[in-house]
Amino acid sequence: MLFDNPSIHPQDLPAVEEALWQPLHRTYLKRQLLGLAIGQTFLLIAGIVAVSIMSMWGKLWLVLGGILLWVAQTLLRWILVRKGFAKKAYALRERDLLYRSGLFWQQMLVVPFNRVQHCSIQEGLLDKVYGLASLRVYTAGTSGSDLVIPGLEPHNAQRIKDFLINRTVQDEAI
Repeated sequence: MLFDNPSIHPQDLPAVEEALWQPLHRTYLKRQLLGLAIGQTFLLIAGIVAVSIMSMWGKLWLVLGGILLWVAQTLLRWILVRKGFAKKAYALRERDLLYRSGLFWQQMLVVPFNRVQHCSIQEGLLDKVYGLASLRVYTAGTSGSDLVIPGLEPHNAQRIKDFLINRTVQDEAI
């Protein structure tokens, strides 16, 4: 048997942009913003406690500078979360699962079904409040190639998980 490995022209490759991209559930943005608000509140409280312990109230300019910095970074993070949400989406294709994210640095993770080891559905406290779940797809190889798709409705996460598991079993049978 002769080894054959023909070249493929880049124009013949399927375009990822043509995938049917599904946005994350709209309430995931609210969940992210609530998480940000909680984190920023704890940061503010820690700052106030630190200022009180260090008795720096006499240096009002330093305290006001710290508050101004806190407000500026809170606003920036709020804007980044809102803008970044619009860039997040996933797509299921015949042989793989795609997930894209990133505002300034776009990242696209492609997980071929034959690399899927197992899947799990995770629901944190804030996810439960908003009726959301995350699908975690564990892959063969390094942990850096594992995929997490947040902001899914639990029944959709379960449907995708079932599809991936069934598809993985079918691929192994071939």
